[in-house]
Amino acid sequence: MARNALIVLLGLTLPALGAVLSAPEPVSHSVIQKRDLSGSSYVWLNDNTGTPQHMASGVLLGIPSNPDQIPDHWLSDIKFWNMRSGGSHSWQGRYEYLKSAYQVTRRHGGNFQIMIHDMWGTDSYPNFAETPMPGDGGSYADFDSFLDTFFALLKQDGMVDNIWWDLWNEIDNVDFLDRGIDRWLEYWGHAYHKIMRDFPNAKVIGPSYGHLPNFSQGVEHYFSRWAEFIKSNNSIPDQISLHFLYGNGDLTTSLNSYRQYLNAAGVDFQGIWNVQEYGHPDQQVPSGLIWNIGQLERHNVPGLRANWLGGQELNDYLAYLLGKDKTGANYDIYDTSYRPAREYPVYVYYAQSMTGYRVRTEMSEDTLVDTYATVDPNQRVVRILAGCRPNTGVWFVKIGGLSALGLPESGSLPIKAIRFNTAPGRFDRVAEPDDLGYTNYNYGDGIVTVAVYQNDPDVGFAFEFSY
Repeated sequence: MARNALIVLLGLTLPALGAVLSAPEPVSHSVIQKRDLSGSSYVWLNDNTGTPQHMASGVLLGIPSNPDQIPDHWLSDIKFWNMRSGGSHSWQGRYEYLKSAYQVTRRHGGNFQIMIHDMWGTDSYPNFAETPMPGDGGSYADFDSFLDTFFALLKQDGMVDNIWWDLWNEIDNVDFLDRGIDRWLEYWGHAYHKIMRDFPNAKVIGPSYGHLPNFSQGVEHYFSRWAEFIKSNNSIPDQISLHFLYGNGDLTTSLNSYRQYLNAAGVDFQGIWNVQEYGHPDQQVPSGLIWNIGQLERHNVPGLRANWLGGQELNDYLAYLLGKDKTGANYDIYDTSYRPAREYPVYVYYAQSMTGYRVRTEMSEDTLVDTYATVDPNQRVVRILAGCRPNTGVWFVKIGGLSALGLPESGSLPIKAIRFNTAPGRFDRVAEPDDLGYTNYNYGDGIVTVAVYQNDPDVGFAFEFSY
């Protein structure tokens, strides 16, 4: 076994360098396009799209090594159910971080993705050339020993259920640590079949690229050749993963582009799509979160909120969902003064109030605004979350299919508005949502139009009405 990989796995001290303490960076070509909002998102009350599954209630890392440090209510209140971890950026006790995150996730009945590259320790070396990689020298003996030891530890600690193996992270950004695509594909085939053969009820997720297929200039071959390889190698993953971190674009276009690569290679993928990281840094505010919720829910794609922290803080705060007193330069890992940060109230409303069944929504043609909506037939209430990629302007939510709920094609409808506030700092306590009261909307032709005055680019909205 590679010496440092084993040291990492067993939680001992590595000669870690600056890379260990650096926060991950957004892909370099993510461009934020600031444009005035003016479009319309549609909600169709006559098109039932199924029971709420809280697709957005997942987190990348964000759990301390003590599984009881963050009180459970902070997770249960948002119906957390999806975690991706590997102990990243904490060079002592990676396995302990992994175990803690797994225990917390399973307490909430969730699925758990293991990032192999983190447990192998690729962020613990000064440069790519000095980083030992699976397959170096034409041998996978060290890697197989590493996995065998890892599997034994997981089984010993009862960590088998609901595990998904993430074969490597964002290798397209670094050309598989300068080993190139041929080595990447060779590794994929070796790791996939090893895991499927030797780990109980194994499930694999990948390829976890940093680029989206519709923003893949210069790395298109990572999509085309991978699709061809998994077909010929019989190593199609159970879930295909992507990172939705761009300041522009939309999930519909990205999924369609991905399917084009798969179809060209003859891959008939019928599994689950998984957004392992969503939320460009400027989207981690109420408006941007709601926009991402609309994207994920439209396609029934589970997603995990991105985590842009570094060092020990990467394994705290539920990836910026919470704040506490001692952060940043004064960070104290043991401080438990947790409080809701900017987006937390949106997650609570999304998890607890959006009940009944989901209905189809459409984002605006310019992709800048989006909605997520539910109908609760027991409470006889419609609820709509409305958000945008953070910009200002006046945009519209247009609600159709009213007759499906017994409402007339024309008339007046009282609708309550709720505003989700932001906070000055990432770790500041956010104010409770504001109840803005009811407005009577006159309408005709079966469509109610609600104007959204987006004076603050960061705030989000909910609209409710009874029927």
